[in-house]
Amino acid sequence: MTDHRTAWNVLRWHTNREVNWTRDDVGRHSERVADLIRRYNPAPSQALIDAALAHDDGEWWVGDMPWPAKQRMPAFVREWFDEEETHGRKIVHGHDPLARITRGETRWLKFADRLDAYVWARCHGADMTTREWTEARRLIVRQIDDLILDEAKHEDAMLYLDRGSI
Repeated sequence: MTDHRTAWNVLRWHTNREVNWTRDDVGRHSERVADLIRRYNPAPSQALIDAALAHDDGEWWVGDMPWPAKQRMPAFVREWFDEEETHGRKIVHGHDPLARITRGETRWLKFADRLDAYVWARCHGADMTTREWTEARRLIVRQIDDLILDEAKHEDAMLYLDRGSI
């Protein structure tokens, strides 16, 4: 097995000219994703928290694929990238923590992952008016509407999306 710290030291945003200077790493991102799940999910399982902390650990093996590339090549992502990222997580953990969560928990993980990326980019000066970021925001709002039923938490998530800081 590879040391967990190896996975957490992988830098994110390396291809994004607007925020690649921020030196955001997988470890800090994963901790923020777990914190967002704890903040908005009324009863997160330990398996979901573990998956949040490990979801990008396979990137030490294959790298961080940018969102536009994932959107442009969905078949490649499904057929090769996701499989190799899973393999990387198995090397780090001895198993794939994402295999232990339900489909509903996977929705929470994707929501928190996307919300963290959006807020990170916004807080670090990315142009949030581009097609990619406008679409990301639309998806996040839909996820907030679908997942967060508590009115106060729903309002908090919407405020965090547009005004929160990291």
